[in-house]
Formats: sequence, structure tokens, C-alpha cells
Amino acid sequence: MRRAPGSSRTRWSWPGTSASRRPPSWASCWPVCPAGLPPATDGGSAGRSAGRRAASRTDGTSAGRRNGGCAAVPGWQAGPGAGPAERSAVSVSYAHWTERVLSFLIDMLACFAPNIVAGAADPDNDALQVGLLPVSIALLAYNRWYQAGRTGQSWGRQLLGSELTDAADGRSTGMLRAFLRDLAHLLDAIPCFLGFLWPLWDHRRQTFADKLADTVVLGD
Repeated sequence: MRRAPGSSRTRWSWPGTSASRRPPSWASCWPVCPAGLPPATDGGSAGRSAGRRAASRTDGTSAGRRNGGCAAVPGWQAGPGAGPAERSAVSVSYAHWTERVLSFLIDMLACFAPNIVAGAADPDNDALQVGLLPVSIALLAYNRWYQAGRTGQSWGRQLLGSELTDAADGRSTGMLRAFLRDLAHLLDAIPCFLGFLWPLWDHRRQTFADKLADTVVLGD
């Protein structure tokens, strides 16, 4: 076990060791697990999250289309004598379309709650609506761009257990790319909202905005 230079993540490797000394459920990882993500043998949430992020790095081949959007972690090689079950490695699923829609609606309702409440209480007060609009935009910026860019999860995604990640390496997107991705949703709406429906048949369940930003949304 060693740490990658400049990284706090632990990289696991077993060159020159026997299979019996490796974690039993990861005996087929050889020689190094990708992206420095530690293998989890207890089935805990940290292990599942790490597996989801690593397995998001699929290139759209038949492995990525298997199991309705589940993909075996690419870049791992089965160790000597590994059976079919060991060779399958860790698989992960992309968030379903309904999860994405619900998380988006939750985000919009939460961020624009000040305007929604004010509109219900005093529907004819336009000045109040204009005055509260900066508050709603600030909530939107924090939730959808800052928090989601740093952690992959907005409030809606947290409730539904989904996560926005980089499609290439499974890392968080950062605030700027999260903002540009939301801006690119305008392209999803232009052709009769076709881009919003695209995840229903796309093998990685991406919208047009996801493809432009090179992102995926992973689910439990």
C-alpha cells in the first residue's frame, strides 16, 4: 500500500505477493487499482461510492452497455486464475431518468422557495418578487454550482442518492463546469426538449449538456 505523490488517496498494489494476501473480494485487481481508489471489502457506502466513481470511466463499449447502464471498471486486469465472477470487477449504474428529473425539481423548488412562498402570500406584489430574486439566484449558485461542483451532489441529488461526476475519471466537476453544464441545458430544450429525454435511450444516460460537459450522473 502506498500514497500517490501529492495525493491523500491510498493506492493499493500487490506486485510480487500471493493472492491470499490481497483483500479477498478484490483478488482480481492486478497490479494497481485505478485512480488511487482503495478497494472496499466491507460493502460500506464509502466503498460503493469509490466503486461508482471508478466505474464511471467507461468508454461506451459493450461493457458499458451491459446491465442497463452498468459498466465494469475499465483498466483493471484479472489476476492469475481469476474466475468469471472475479473478472467482472465492480459494476455501477447511471442514475435513471426519473431520478434526474426528481432531483432537478427538488433543486428548483428549494432554490426558488423564497419567490414561491412570497408569490403565494402576496401574488400581486411584484416589487417583493424582484427583491427576493437575488436571494433565489444565490441559493441556486450555491446548491447547483458550488456544492455540486465540489461534491457532485446538489440537495436533490443528496436526497435521491445520485452524483454528478466527470465522465473520464469520476472526479467532481468543479464549480465552473457545473455552471456551464447547467447553462448548456438550454441546448437540451431547443429541439423540443429532446436533450432532456435523451438519457432514456443513451447508454450512459447523458443529456446533450452532459455530453458537452463530459459528465455523467451516477446512481445507487
